[in-house]
Amino acid sequence: MKFFKSREKEVTNSTNALKTRVAPSQTQPTSTSKTTYPTAEPTKKVISKQPTTEEVTVKRSYDLDTLIKRITSISSDYNQVRTQLQNQLFTELDEQQQTKLSVQKTIAKTNQQIEATTKNVDELKALDSADLESQLAEKQKEIANLTRSQPLFDKNLTALADKLKVIAKQQSSLQAKQDKLTHNREEIVTKLHAEQDPLKILSLAEAYRERLETIEKQTKQLAEQQSQADAEAAKLNIQVQQTNEELTQLNDSLKVANNEQKAIEKKLSTKQTQQKQQLSHGEQQLQTLTQTKERATAQLTHLTKQIEHNKRQLANWFGTTHQVLPLPMDDQHQYAVALDAFLPDHPVALVQTVQRLLDLGASQVGLYSELFDINLPAEIDLWASENGLDRSKLELINPLYQIQNQGNLSGEPVKLPQNIAHKDWDPKLQVSNVVLTDNSGSLQVKYRPENPELIGEISYITGNHVTKRSFFNSHGLLSANALFAADGSLEQEQYYRKDGLVGLTVDYQAGQQAGVALFDGAGIQTNTFINTETMITWWMQNHFRPSCALVGHIDSEAYNHFVQHNQLAAVPYVAESSLNSEQLNYYLQQQNQHRFIVADYQTAQSLIQHTNNNLELGYLNSVYLPSQITGPNLKTGFLED
Repeated sequence: MKFFKSREKEVTNSTNALKTRVAPSQTQPTSTSKTTYPTAEPTKKVISKQPTTEEVTVKRSYDLDTLIKRITSISSDYNQVRTQLQNQLFTELDEQQQTKLSVQKTIAKTNQQIEATTKNVDELKALDSADLESQLAEKQKEIANLTRSQPLFDKNLTALADKLKVIAKQQSSLQAKQDKLTHNREEIVTKLHAEQDPLKILSLAEAYRERLETIEKQTKQLAEQQSQADAEAAKLNIQVQQTNEELTQLNDSLKVANNEQKAIEKKLSTKQTQQKQQLSHGEQQLQTLTQTKERATAQLTHLTKQIEHNKRQLANWFGTTHQVLPLPMDDQHQYAVALDAFLPDHPVALVQTVQRLLDLGASQVGLYSELFDINLPAEIDLWASENGLDRSKLELINPLYQIQNQGNLSGEPVKLPQNIAHKDWDPKLQVSNVVLTDNSGSLQVKYRPENPELIGEISYITGNHVTKRSFFNSHGLLSANALFAADGSLEQEQYYRKDGLVGLTVDYQAGQQAGVALFDGAGIQTNTFINTETMITWWMQNHFRPSCALVGHIDSEAYNHFVQHNQLAAVPYVAESSLNSEQLNYYLQQQNQHRFIVADYQTAQSLIQHTNNNLELGYLNSVYLPSQITGPNLKTGFLED
């Protein structure tokens, strides 16, 4: 449905299913070629054979129309009562399940209270004053022993600190001696380096040799003494650390012992009379809790039987234990049908789906398509007319249409220029070839089929190349331009609003989209995109109504990806051939996915068996006459005690 030649590479088979077009030439885009939507196949009438003489003599009690009217009336009453019965059973089941959940919580809470009360009673019974007094005496003795040990640790730490001070003085003295020796050696070396005469250098070296040997010997002795002092200091530091750790452990033990002593004293502070009162109260509370648990357990058993009974009724009467409701059609639920998700393979299902949504009570049904086609509104009008759909109840939802439909109509219908040198009509191509007087080129003009006086398309030709192609809407106003390079490749598409301002441009390089620009009502560029795909994603996030669910055929991978990528509410159309698809299993596993449109009653029944979740279904064909129905028995599914 895209009208530029460059876009025809992107068009899927859905284009051909939506309309029938003459194949375009290699150099010309298709814009105004007439489109035809597929119509839903009419129901074939079965012509009955003429009755024989014997058959005529048998008078029927009812004619066919009367029988249909009667069964329609019966089915209406049946559906109403069936819905009431189903709602009543599910209401009772919900209430029972809520009550069961509440009872289970009560039992769990009561068990916790019984456990805590039992523990408290046992502790009260085990409380013995004599034993606690003995424990207190032992704990006081332990605290006294720990307290006596503290001064010993302090004394040890003081002694270790004194030793460390002595060693520190020794280390300082050794270091001073070491520094002096180092200074003396450096003085000798400095004198040797300062002398330039070799003979004097030898004389000085011989003179200082013995002194240097003495310095070296003393340095080694000092290093050994320093090493011994360092080792002794390290040993003492380890002892200090160990002593501190032992003291910390002693303090921790003392703290624990003090806490335990306080706990014992607290228990001893409990009077005998208070102990008896608490014990009596605990035993009485335990008895009350036990009775509460017994009553709740009995109630839970009864509720479980009731729930099993109701579920058995639902399964026996309705074939399922989860609720199946009609597709909601109130003001809070709106629907748009994705045209691209049905075409080209399911044109009849598309028409039936739209019509069924209207029949179910939708005040308006959206028709969504992401195709770029300036003729899309006219094609939708024709498609709706050919299929008997109420066009006033169909809303076109399309990014390009929304952009081009902005503003108020302004301007006059396009007319040919005055500087025409020659003009002739080509009946084969149904175009008018116009040569201009300034010899700058020629025009190829196509008129609108529904109004031959209005220009629909103008191709600007220089030499043998089309440099520009303009397209005009049903009012004769400029709708779009296609600009071509000298080699015939498309450079840019320009889409215009109703008020004549540019609304959208698409740039091309080497046959690929190189950028999209969006403009506001003042002609100011407001947004840029990589391509039309990213523009459509942005448009869906900012302009598609969140309350509108998108209906599409579940076999369309593009539809499934589209609703999931944009996080849209989906209403998949399911036919019998799709019941075992992986995509259906995916939808049924989603907690928020419960709305579907099904082809018929049999498909719905299979779908219902595929899930344990509640469903909201819309039937394309809801007519189903079972061979026999029997009134339900209240004891159906009854569970014997």
